[in-house]
Amino acid sequence: MSLTKDDAFIQLKRHVETNEKDVQLLEWFEKDPTRFEKFTRHFPTPDGDFLFDFSKNRITDESFQLLMKLAKSRGVEESRNANVLSGEDQFHREPRRSSHRSS
Repeated sequence: MSLTKDDAFIQLKRHVETNEKDVQLLEWFEKDPTRFEKFTRHFPTPDGDFLFDFSKNRITDESFQLLMKLAKSRGVEESRNANVLSGEDQFHREPRRSSHRSS
């Protein structure tokens, strides 16, 4: 099933368009001083914690729950776990150097 046909995606999209589309992030930070703590996740890695900050994204408690529901529906966790346990390189680096040049 395509992403746009997934019920979880449709629910998330509908919720965001109805409730969050016209709200400014600054308003959410002003209304909720714990927004950063609430929407920040720490993932331990061998090189130290990886911080993922959702707070600076257009997201609320409800849309975050709907996003997690969508991730579950799309098999994100299972895919991640299968890839990590396979022992394959997770970063798929290119075997050549970048062609970007400094000015």
